[in-house]
Amino acid sequence: MKKNITEGSIPKILLDMALGMLIGHIAMTAFNLTDTYFVSKLGTLELAAMSYTFPVVMLVNHFLFGIGLGTSAVISRAIGQKNFPEVKRISTDSLFLIICLGTFFGIAGLLTIRPIFSALGAKGETLELVLRYMRICCYGMPVGAVPAVIDNEIRATGDTKTPGLIMVTVVVINVILDPLFIFGIGFFPRMGIEGAALATMIAKIASAALVVSFMHFRMKMFDFSTFKLPVTLGSWRKVLWLGIPTSLSLMLMPISNAIVTRITAGYGDEAVASLGAGIKIDSLLLVGVFSLSSVLLPFTGQNYGAARIDRVKKALKISEMFSLCWGAFMMLVFIIFRRNIASMFTEDPVVLKYIMEYMLIIGLSFPAIGASIMCVNVINGLHKPIRSTMLNFMRTIVMLIPAVWLGGKIADVTGIFAAISTTSITAFFIYHATAKITMENSGSRDHGISGSR
Repeated sequence: MKKNITEGSIPKILLDMALGMLIGHIAMTAFNLTDTYFVSKLGTLELAAMSYTFPVVMLVNHFLFGIGLGTSAVISRAIGQKNFPEVKRISTDSLFLIICLGTFFGIAGLLTIRPIFSALGAKGETLELVLRYMRICCYGMPVGAVPAVIDNEIRATGDTKTPGLIMVTVVVINVILDPLFIFGIGFFPRMGIEGAALATMIAKIASAALVVSFMHFRMKMFDFSTFKLPVTLGSWRKVLWLGIPTSLSLMLMPISNAIVTRITAGYGDEAVASLGAGIKIDSLLLVGVFSLSSVLLPFTGQNYGAARIDRVKKALKISEMFSLCWGAFMMLVFIIFRRNIASMFTEDPVVLKYIMEYMLIIGLSFPAIGASIMCVNVINGLHKPIRSTMLNFMRTIVMLIPAVWLGGKIADVTGIFAAISTTSITAFFIYHATAKITMENSGSRDHGISGSR
């Protein structure tokens, strides 16, 4: 039922798990690009309408994914303790939890779509297109939210390949259904932007069916034979204690990006365009780091449960070294090929200049960005979600936003980029020191979930 990652070669385990995560990350990127590509063929209004949905959808997805990470931390520790009845109990109760949360977000969304997107600036025909797209998303939310948690339950066992392969299957389904529903090919009706939403929801429902079936029939990790409300509520408390702070931590990034974008907007559309392009480039080039960092949480959780903090320390050291090497390599790629990469996004000479500046300056912080992400996931794996949330709040809000404002005042757009880079580098030293202290404390005495801070 479970893969033991508390023994054996740490580098081999991390590499094996990271490759599985890499498949999933690439598939997720392809999933998002597919919808955007096909909708862009409908026209500017449809693409603008979908763009309005991104921040709201991202916030909800970040919240649900945080709950999934919280579930992963609880299950992986129980596996490390060889408490397999607890593993089944948490897995089963978490399925009920995510369905309830998905239902809540679906109903809340249906009741608040118009005022939310009106407040974001959508109006007229664009707003109507947003409403048509989001209504379908809300109807599918109760089941569509399930993979956010169940994927992480599977990863908690040490199996990262299966969720990645399921995601690839889901991408194929979405690629097939998108043009059929959007453009009305063959006997399918032409649904436009609603077709994109329907294709996405069907793909997510298929994903939910696949991951639940795998968990139940292959891994035998669900137990529906008994249901006791007090026990279920106890499981929810454990998951939410870790999941809610993690969700809030994940949600800080899009909020921070929105504020930084608003500050950057004061320096012209070209500055905003370059910042947006730069962030997309970052996410692509850091996919290797993201993949490795994602496996650190279940690895840390299982070894924490097995009282093998020595393995957690070694894993973090290896991961930080990988991040520093990967970041240094990507920094060189930025320096050498910045013009070639930037020209893929724009022909505007001003935007081209800004993107090249972004790549040169932000590239210096790449080694620190990756290593910081590693530290956060280790801290979460040690059941200290509030600590990691405070670290992320400090970096994204307390440090970054004032630095960006001041950098812009001192050196315009170049100063903004320099502020982002400097903040990332400075934050790494704080993250590293905090992770080291957390590991030492966790190794010297066992902290229960109720005592996590």
